[in-house]
Amino acid sequence: MGRFQRGLSAAAITFALALPLYAAPITVTDAAGRVVTLPGPAQRVVLAEARQIPALSIVAADFDQRIAGLAALKRFDTELQRDYFARFPALAAVPQVDGDRLPSAEKIIAAGADLLILSGGSDSVANSAALAEMLESVGIPTLFVDFRADPYANTVPSIRALGAALGHPERAETYVDYIEAHRQHILDRIAEAQPERPTVFLQMQPQVDGPLTAPGAAGVGAMIEAAGGRNIGAEVVPGIFGPLSAEYVIAADPQVWIGTGGTHFGIGRGIVTGPDVTPDTARASIDAFLDAAPIISGLSAVRTGRAYGIWHNYLNTSLNIVALEMLATWLHPNLFADLSPEATQAEINRRFLPVPLNGTMSVHPGATE
Repeated sequence: MGRFQRGLSAAAITFALALPLYAAPITVTDAAGRVVTLPGPAQRVVLAEARQIPALSIVAADFDQRIAGLAALKRFDTELQRDYFARFPALAAVPQVDGDRLPSAEKIIAAGADLLILSGGSDSVANSAALAEMLESVGIPTLFVDFRADPYANTVPSIRALGAALGHPERAETYVDYIEAHRQHILDRIAEAQPERPTVFLQMQPQVDGPLTAPGAAGVGAMIEAAGGRNIGAEVVPGIFGPLSAEYVIAADPQVWIGTGGTHFGIGRGIVTGPDVTPDTARASIDAFLDAAPIISGLSAVRTGRAYGIWHNYLNTSLNIVALEMLATWLHPNLFADLSPEATQAEINRRFLPVPLNGTMSVHPGATE
């Protein structure tokens, strides 16, 4: 028997011994539609993407004691990682389980995991099938959550899956109720008012010399539709997102332009938004970008003052309800004059997050004519 096979056998024994006595099995439907059975609430969770820590913290107060391994730390905002690790020092000692592209099965087993949480919807299942099969052969189930590929459709089932897997469905349902109430408020008002839907170019992480990337009809595109807009990428981008030609964007001449950004950009490279960012820095960054991007600055959206920047990771996390509210207020400012995404974020900080999210999450350069 090889070293890796012996490790698999040892892991199976360790996993069995670690199960709580008399734990009742838990059946969970994940974001990929898979029905997963756990022998009991997961106690040693490995996250394939460390940026799912905030989602875990929403559904389990002792989340930091449940995490046995982390991967893809580079995808977790530096500032958020710093704040979570400072508030919960145990996280800094958690082993990293990165492999070549996916987490390493051998490292996951060595960490004594009883659940691997993978990121992505149904498309990710095929990419991770071999890893999932190997782990499940030794009794380590896998669960898919998705706040990125199709956040509008998959945030609620992902939160429910996490809550069930960690034995706290009631905590998950409290947050789900909050999300759904805020979402329904927007949908009901749009349905009642039937406003004209402005055309929207939501440019993903724009850079001066970078591609003109937009969402397709699904994923973030569904959020644009829900907020009362018409996504110019819906009919021409076949997947979750993809490039548009300069000619197409100029001809479409969208009424609203929104660029996503983050702290990984610097002024002159892209839009700087996110944790710890000051309003002055955010405004300077979007002004510098528009000054250097003639295709975008020539659009009607920019000339009429309907250009905006938003923190990109709102679209990659369980906090995307705030992004939906921002979209609604930008697309229909009069209809949603009473809606405050900032107040929503403050309430989420107060009610659901052990580490508050603070900074400049959106920016508006103002009209240029």
